[in-house]
Amino acid sequence: MNPTLRRERMLHLIRELKTVSLQDLTGLFAVSKMTLHRDLTILESGGLIRRFFGGVVASEADYMAPTPPALPDSAHCMACLGPVTPRLVYSVILTTGTRCYACCPHCGLAQQLSLGERVQSALATDFLSGRPHLAHRSFFLYASSASPCCQPSILTFEEADHAKRFRSGFGGILGGMEETLERLLRTLPATFPRKRPPRF
Repeated sequence: MNPTLRRERMLHLIRELKTVSLQDLTGLFAVSKMTLHRDLTILESGGLIRRFFGGVVASEADYMAPTPPALPDSAHCMACLGPVTPRLVYSVILTTGTRCYACCPHCGLAQQLSLGERVQSALATDFLSGRPHLAHRSFFLYASSASPCCQPSILTFEEADHAKRFRSGFGGILGGMEETLERLLRTLPATFPRKRPPRF
């Protein structure tokens, strides 16, 4: 990938998530620690990010003004073609840099299974706060009685404690991305394309 384009995508991700670990950045962008160090030095010298031990944070101006995920004006789900709303949006970023949107984690995970190795990373939205975060670090609540979108309901939470409290009121099975992909895979029709996405 072109270094300028890589830094642009890196900055976009940091701004969207507000804070990202160095380990996640090296894995998501498939770069060495030295290359990552050079990229972050350039972004930091421009005042766009701030580094701390083990991670980076968006610059103070960006960090102080959290915004909901920016969706295209007519965003439709890549799986069911339903409307996409900021509260449940799940986005998949392909190795080409293209971002695809899903109306909820159910459709987002189904598309990850369909796209397989073409998936570079995915962002989930915390069901309670509306904040985007890296999907592979999310806590997934599967088949709860809260069903705001597709079935079986899958909701994502950034904090384990919030997910456990929500489960105590609405039931469901709590797990990580891998476990939830396995559960979802068992409910999809046999004709559904099944390619394992890469481990993030």
